[in-house]
Amino acid sequence: MAQGSTKRFFKFIIFLTIFNISSCFITRKLIFIPVGKARLPDYKGKLIKVKNKDEEVIGYFSKNGKKLIVGFHGQHGSIHSFSAFGNRFYNSGFSVLLVEYPGYGLASKSSVSESNIYNSSEIIIKEIQKEYGFSLTNTILMGYSLGTGVAVEMAKRNLGEKVLLFAPYTSIPAVAEDRYIRFLPHMLIWDRFDSLKKAKSISKKVIIVHGEKDTVVPYYMGEKLNDEFPNSTLVSLPGYTHNLYPILKSKTFEKIIKLIK
Repeated sequence: MAQGSTKRFFKFIIFLTIFNISSCFITRKLIFIPVGKARLPDYKGKLIKVKNKDEEVIGYFSKNGKKLIVGFHGQHGSIHSFSAFGNRFYNSGFSVLLVEYPGYGLASKSSVSESNIYNSSEIIIKEIQKEYGFSLTNTILMGYSLGTGVAVEMAKRNLGEKVLLFAPYTSIPAVAEDRYIRFLPHMLIWDRFDSLKKAKSISKKVIIVHGEKDTVVPYYMGEKLNDEFPNSTLVSLPGYTHNLYPILKSKTFEKIIKLIK
């Protein structure tokens, strides 16, 4: 290769690297939108702080039953905005741990990324399991929307026995392609939360709850995941969109409780 061509080649490589890194920061701003309030949930419980290097891992724990629900909120939320879910499970006889993501709510000073969310979640789950004596078989991993990807990863890391997914997506690139930015190459999205890729390796019992009229995370993604998980049950919600909060007051919720007990 001629010297001039070599220089142009390396300049092109440098350009691609800078472009890829810049695109990562842009897409990260689209994936993580921490607008939830930096407040505690509005039901009985206590703030949990666990030291992780130079940062604190934040969660909210409520002791009730022998089984532990670990909750992961959505893209725009916080542990405060997830209060209704936490409180409903608490009133149904479960102990509840709501995990705050780095960069969100009360953990806003920490850096947000897929790997940071995973690592922080694992740390605080293990801390609560150890301190309060919850076994893996008594731990249920529950996620809503963005949080379903976290719940799936925690299941892959063998931190719970059952998985409950509300409005789950197959992967972040797939959602971006379907809903937001059809022309955005998958390679530019670093925070992938690829639940579909992990599904076949997870033999735990999985319950998927999805609104048939969901236009944020399409219903077919829930169906696709249901087909891939070896031990999965799909609870379809006719008439429901991405907002599944009304289900907390419905008879369907009692059905879900029976499935995870």
